[in-house]
Amino acid sequence: MAKADTTRVTVLENGFTIVTDSVPHVETMSAGVYVGVGSKHEVPENNGISHFLEHLMFKGTKTRTARGMIEELEAAGIGVNAYTSKEITTYHMSGLKETLPKAVEVLADMMQRSQFPQADLDQEREVVKQEIKRSEDNPSRHMSNQLFRQAYPDQPYGRTTLGPAENIDELTREQFFAYVQEHYTAENMVLAVSGNVDHDEVVRLAKQHFDELPEGKPEPAETPDYVGGY
Repeated sequence: MAKADTTRVTVLENGFTIVTDSVPHVETMSAGVYVGVGSKHEVPENNGISHFLEHLMFKGTKTRTARGMIEELEAAGIGVNAYTSKEITTYHMSGLKETLPKAVEVLADMMQRSQFPQADLDQEREVVKQEIKRSEDNPSRHMSNQLFRQAYPDQPYGRTTLGPAENIDELTREQFFAYVQEHYTAENMVLAVSGNVDHDEVVRLAKQHFDELPEGKPEPAETPDYVGGY
């Protein structure tokens, strides 16, 4: 007997995509928002903004403080993390299946109503710069960065995801708001949920909470031109 397809996809009218994979024999769920923006979408002057923004998304919204958000998630037993690559930025949460509504609600709040308080922004600069230093001290990361720089010289793909420290010092709050408005749009985002979840329920939650996403699709990133080494 063929295995049933457990994956379902729904695209809302505004272009926001919901993907679920049903795993009914577990008691947990994992929910993530995948944004189609990473370091390959940056220019030299703002290289590092995608990753820096990932940090700032946890610094509070119009209705939640940074501390309040984490305490709320921890009280519900929800684990949270995020990462940025050259291609995408991802925010994901996991917990018992009953915590799905809270996870979707908080993810939507972060994506649509983050405020990037200036004091937190300035404090996080130092955190990101320490991350850059650790990356430079890591032989494998350093070698990987050199490889990409050699293979894709003077291109977004050849620059690091963390960016240079001087950029981190100069990025402004206004730049982050503009970057979100440009890239965190309905058509450029996917809500993916896996576990003991019902697809129709996830769609209902997405319609309820992701109702303030800007529409439109960002300009495509520059196509990488592999040069190679010598």
